[in-house]
Amino acid sequence: MSQQNVATIIAPSFFPPTFVHLPDKDDMGAQTQMAAQCCQLTNVLLGMADSLWFVPQHLIEQGKIVIAM
Repeated sequence: MSQQNVATIIAPSFFPPTFVHLPDKDDMGAQTQMAAQCCQLTNVLLGMADSLWFVPQHLIEQGKIVIAM
Protein backbone atom coordinates (compact mmCIF):
# COMPACT_ATOMS: atom_id res chain seq x y z
CA MET A 1 0.00 0.00 0.00
CA SER A 2 1.40 3.40 -0.89
CA GLN A 3 1.99 6.17 1.62
CA GLN A 4 -0.77 8.24 -0.01
CA ASN A 5 -3.21 5.35 0.42
CA VAL A 6 -2.27 4.97 4.09
CA ALA A 7 -2.73 8.73 4.56
CA THR A 8 -6.18 8.52 2.97
CA ILE A 9 -7.17 5.73 5.34
CA ILE A 10 -5.92 7.29 8.59
CA ALA A 11 -6.60 11.01 7.88
CA PRO A 12 -10.16 10.80 9.28
CA SER A 13 -8.69 9.49 12.55
CA PHE A 14 -6.39 12.52 12.83
CA PHE A 15 -8.98 14.99 11.55
CA PRO A 16 -12.48 13.70 12.40
CA PRO A 17 -15.22 15.46 10.43
CA THR A 18 -16.84 16.59 13.70
CA PHE A 19 -13.68 18.55 14.58
CA VAL A 20 -13.15 20.11 11.14
CA HIS A 21 -15.18 23.30 11.07
CA LEU A 22 -16.33 24.43 7.65
CA PRO A 23 -18.11 27.72 6.99
CA ASP A 24 -20.90 25.85 5.17
CA LYS A 25 -21.34 22.23 6.22
CA ASP A 26 -23.79 21.62 3.35
CA ASP A 27 -21.24 22.58 0.67
CA MET A 28 -20.02 19.25 -0.75
CA GLY A 29 -17.18 20.97 -2.64
CA ALA A 30 -15.82 22.50 0.59
CA GLN A 31 -16.06 19.14 2.34
CA THR A 32 -14.19 17.43 -0.49
CA GLN A 33 -11.49 20.10 -0.51
CA MET A 34 -11.05 19.86 3.27
CA ALA A 35 -10.82 16.07 3.09
CA ALA A 36 -8.15 16.35 0.39
CA GLN A 37 -6.18 18.84 2.50
CA CYS A 38 -6.39 16.58 5.54
CA CYS A 39 -5.13 13.64 3.46
CA GLN A 40 -2.29 15.74 2.08
CA LEU A 41 -1.27 16.90 5.57
CA THR A 42 -1.39 13.33 6.86
CA ASN A 43 0.78 12.25 3.94
CA VAL A 44 3.36 14.91 4.87
CA LEU A 45 3.29 13.80 8.52
CA LEU A 46 3.84 10.18 7.47
CA GLY A 47 6.73 11.23 5.25
CA MET A 48 8.35 13.09 8.14
CA ALA A 49 7.65 10.40 10.74
CA ASP A 50 11.33 9.71 11.45
CA SER A 51 12.15 13.34 12.12
CA LEU A 52 8.98 14.27 14.02
CA TRP A 53 10.23 12.66 17.23
CA PHE A 54 13.89 13.67 16.81
CA VAL A 55 15.15 15.84 19.66
CA PRO A 56 18.15 18.01 18.70
CA GLN A 57 21.27 17.37 20.76
CA HIS A 58 21.45 20.99 22.00
CA LEU A 59 18.01 20.64 23.60
CA ILE A 60 19.08 17.42 25.32
CA GLU A 61 22.14 19.20 26.68
CA GLN A 62 20.01 22.12 27.91
CA GLY A 63 17.73 19.66 29.69
CA LYS A 64 20.69 18.07 31.44
CA ILE A 65 21.83 21.47 32.68
CA VAL A 66 18.39 22.31 34.08
CA ILE A 67 18.10 18.92 35.82
CA ALA A 68 21.58 19.32 37.36
CA MET A 69 20.63 22.64 38.96
